[in-house]
Amino acid sequence: MSCRHKLALLLPALALALGCQEEEVTHEPSPPKALFLAADLTVDGATALDKDTIEFEMNNSEDFYATSKTPSALALQSFDTCVDEAFAALKGRADEANFTIKKTIDLKDCAAYEFSTVHTASVDYLYWVGCPDGDVSALDGKLIDKSLEPSDVCVNSPIQLLVGTHLTLDAEQPIQIPQEDGSLRLATARLVFDAAYAIQRDEGSPCKLTPAGDDVAWQDGCVNALRSSLQITEIDGVAYASSPSRSAQRLVTNGLVKSNEDTAQWYKSGAFDLAFNNWTGAVTYRGVATAPTYALTSGGVTVEGVVGQPGVDTSGVRLRGVEVLGEPRMARAVRRLAMRPMR
Repeated sequence: MSCRHKLALLLPALALALGCQEEEVTHEPSPPKALFLAADLTVDGATALDKDTIEFEMNNSEDFYATSKTPSALALQSFDTCVDEAFAALKGRADEANFTIKKTIDLKDCAAYEFSTVHTASVDYLYWVGCPDGDVSALDGKLIDKSLEPSDVCVNSPIQLLVGTHLTLDAEQPIQIPQEDGSLRLATARLVFDAAYAIQRDEGSPCKLTPAGDDVAWQDGCVNALRSSLQITEIDGVAYASSPSRSAQRLVTNGLVKSNEDTAQWYKSGAFDLAFNNWTGAVTYRGVATAPTYALTSGGVTVEGVVGQPGVDTSGVRLRGVEVLGEPRMARAVRRLAMRPMR
């Protein structure tokens, strides 16, 4: 027997004698850079909301639902359908521990459903799931289902989540301007709209979700934030000096638990600590089948109620006598756009 053959026979025995064992392969997630930091999700001089407006927002916002509610009359149906088609063409990139969608999407055609003229409309979109104890490489290059949940990507493993959406819009729409005699003059306003939505920690790191039986527990201090700004820059082609209408909504998880039941409309337990323009308070959950309660205060005024009791939308944005109805609905659309893979 040659020396080479003898060596080949001896190597396995030598490895056993030395206690050599094959190490378990682990996959450490590598989160991308977040689209925003905490400062990018706040605004100075947010427009003050009165009691009626904040009650309307609490009753009509989708932010407090664990799963999608039935579309309301406020939904941008044509806009939503158009965006669905754009998302249907997106493909995720994946390796063992990372699932990523990162794309700039042209929404000019979609925005045309809401505005008479659209100069620019686009969204920068980031959706990332880290899966340290699983393997999501089979999802590489697959078309993305709009109802994809993080727990569907990362099964039976701790989950890391980072979501960001930045929408910019420059468009025109008809408006009505009140006149001194009480009549309304039809005009065309040019609007510049900017909105950002994110799920992340303040410093831009991912949120962590931990499976707990049939539930998923959210890490405390995970921020769900939406800020927007709308400004009229022209009326009938003439420059118009106006102050922007600004909004900032910030929800921070506090003991939040989500059930994996398909029929669970609400979070199972815990709360969101909430700041919404000039209001602060909390939304507290009481089980998957029971609507949560809210309590908010502003300037000595307190509002309390149960989430999900729709009313009539009277929250049009008034800038120097100019009524603009597009901003509140478009802001809500930004949030729906960001959450499409999760709803």
